Amino acid sequence: MNPTIIAIIVFTWTFGGALLGMRLCRTLPGHHFDADSKDTVKVGIGLIATMTALVLGLVTASAKTSFDAADSAVKKLPMIFSVSTVYLLATDPRPATFVRGCSARLGPGSTRFGRRAPPSASIWIRYGRAQRRWLRYSRRQCAL
Repeated sequence: MNPTIIAIIVFTWTFGGALLGMRLCRTLPGHHFDADSKDTVKVGIGLIATMTALVLGLVTASAKTSFDAADSAVKKLPMIFSVSTVYLLATDPRPATFVRGCSARLGPGSTRFGRRAPPSASIWIRYGRAQRRWLRYSRRQCAL
């Protein structure tokens, strides 16, 4: 439904309820307007407000818990990927051959932009490239 239509429906029902309450006010007996009756209504409204606050707090806590669980799972993905890649390279000869071929093709010290990088950075650049290429390669093999 359109949000404007929903707003019009809510406004109509709220306004209609107010008009009905003004009309019923004339027909109610006088003892319904005593101080005791007003206190009872205040206690009931306070109870409803407290329960609403409790439910909203529980919903917020639940949302935060699920967000934290998803966030920790996402933060673990790079570690899982690197560990699984190292394990895969150690156990299966095909990825090792693929990584050696990529390393030979990239050349020592090469970067994405053609500039030379320091030797320590070069190792990590080639390692990252090999991981990405192996991931693309494995996705292509699974799709076939």
